[in-house]
Amino acid sequence: MNSYKTIIQPGIGSITEKKSRFIGRIYPAGHESEIASILANLKSENKDANHNCYAFVLGETGQQVGFSDDGEPSGTAGKPILSVIQGEDLTNVIIVVTRYFGGTLLGTGGLVRAYTDAAKESIKNTTILTQIKGVQMAVWLDYSQLQNFQYAIKQMGLNIIDTIYEEKVKVMVELPQDSQEELIRMVESITKGQGQMEAIGDCWISS
Repeated sequence: MNSYKTIIQPGIGSITEKKSRFIGRIYPAGHESEIASILANLKSENKDANHNCYAFVLGETGQQVGFSDDGEPSGTAGKPILSVIQGEDLTNVIIVVTRYFGGTLLGTGGLVRAYTDAAKESIKNTTILTQIKGVQMAVWLDYSQLQNFQYAIKQMGLNIIDTIYEEKVKVMVELPQDSQEELIRMVESITKGQGQMEAIGDCWISS
């Protein structure tokens, strides 16, 4: 798995169907503990709501899923919300749709549509990003080479995450895995083959 899609901030959107209000909220979440906290907070803040139905997808490959109808007829809320998340190919997110009952029954089809539409509205009001698998590299330079290196990194569109000033300058860089050869060539050019590099570990880079 070299990339996945997620969100960087919560989003909220709502619809009204036959006087019932459906409020969709999407949150970034990387662990089940975050899921539990989000659900607890929402239920506390919406004590008068009739239902807080949800679905979540976790993991780089979307391998962990969960959903709840929270008292609605089976299959009319949690699964439709999950289908919206998976349809957008998102992971590390939870969508909660809070319903305030308006007095008119919607039927199975009406509930599925309402929960689906509310979930989609929440996604419209957040920002989706792609996380690309990358690597953190440490590069050791002479002080006289630093400015040229910083300029070259900027031209490559890469991120310097730390600069440590010791006997030599140690620069920590994040880059996509397929950019390693380009970085190696650049360092060799700037240092005339005298630069040192080391892969520190894997990372995920936003794009």
